[in-house]
Amino acid sequence: MSLPINKLTSSGYQGEIIHPTDELYTASTQTWGEQGKLSPKLALRPKSTLDVSKAIVWLTTNNIEFAVRSGGCGDSQSNGVIVDMAHLTKYNPTTSSVHIGPGQTWHKAYTALADKPVTVLGGRVGYVGVGGFILGGGLSYLANLYGIAADSLIDAEVVLADGSIVRAKDDEDLLFALKGAGHAFGVVTELILKAHPKPSTVYGGVLLFPITSFTALSEKMCTITDKKVNAMMGVARMPPDMNPAVLVVAMKALKWAWDLGPIMDWTRSMSFEESIKTQEMYIHPPPAGALFQQHNLARLANRTPKRPRFYGASTLRTILPRRISSPSTQTKHGKEDKRSAWPHSSPTLHIINCIEAMEKVAEKGTVLPRYPNYNLAGVPAEEYYGDNLERLRGIKKRLDKGGVFKTGIKI
Repeated sequence: MSLPINKLTSSGYQGEIIHPTDELYTASTQTWGEQGKLSPKLALRPKSTLDVSKAIVWLTTNNIEFAVRSGGCGDSQSNGVIVDMAHLTKYNPTTSSVHIGPGQTWHKAYTALADKPVTVLGGRVGYVGVGGFILGGGLSYLANLYGIAADSLIDAEVVLADGSIVRAKDDEDLLFALKGAGHAFGVVTELILKAHPKPSTVYGGVLLFPITSFTALSEKMCTITDKKVNAMMGVARMPPDMNPAVLVVAMKALKWAWDLGPIMDWTRSMSFEESIKTQEMYIHPPPAGALFQQHNLARLANRTPKRPRFYGASTLRTILPRRISSPSTQTKHGKEDKRSAWPHSSPTLHIINCIEAMEKVAEKGTVLPRYPNYNLAGVPAEEYYGDNLERLRGIKKRLDKGGVFKTGIKI
């Protein structure tokens, strides 16, 4: 079926319209992961919020399936149209907040703040897009100090399903929904994030272990209590023999890992901004050809691609040494106060999207709720949003009656 593009151009839309034969098509549609790759008929690159509004009205009026893309690391696939936010790159940092467009990457955000004593809660690799990262929760290296990235969301400009442009701060329900479930409620065209103090230097980097160290590393990571420590672990195939190995990326207090005898150690003292770049030596930007899946250890090792250029962790999982909590998600009594769609402040240990080997280590804790940005096919929304799902469904019904914003997590 051909798309009625003339109706879009006649509406006053000023952005780019990109066809499969155009040079920009791949850059506007490629994704980080391999699973479920689709073939969009068209990509749009709006140049303004008004362009986004006109695009959404055109898409919904003509019943065209679509997805929204920020950096391509998340759930931005469709057989219809991709709305690529690459041109929405507004950036205005201050010492208390940052106004930022969803088309920015964290590279640019961190660079702009490099000479300031503050930073934002952003991605742990710089090529990740701002929009999808924030709306799906957002785990940063400072999560244990300040909460998830979505906790720092002060306001957002949003285009709703009917094309109307609203401010999230004027709708308490919408602001709540954007903090972890934002992909399902509209297209965000600007975010205002709280700025936080950053460490002047950090000690961190990447450690490589033999695959036989996986369980021991899991056990050690589950015992960390220092809230300034953040670590994540994945399985990769590393040169020269391309055998599976365990890749650990950590910041601060690495004795627990050194005691297990890494076979390679790329850790050192560096600036906060350098720590982000260090990880990118081993985890490729889109398209990385990676797999976000859950498997037991043997199957995970077998599914990791054997590619000479592939140095990154193909299945990456995060362990946080303590619960993620912050003033914005906790009352003075320590109970969750329902300001965030993703209920991430339980009193039990959180292990995000663990594979089976890690789950066995954490029998006394909980592996729920799952992390929205690592959504897996077939996992019900209840496992991400728990008791908040009923409220989210009510908001969805009010703001998106036709269900035009479809995401990997079915709300």
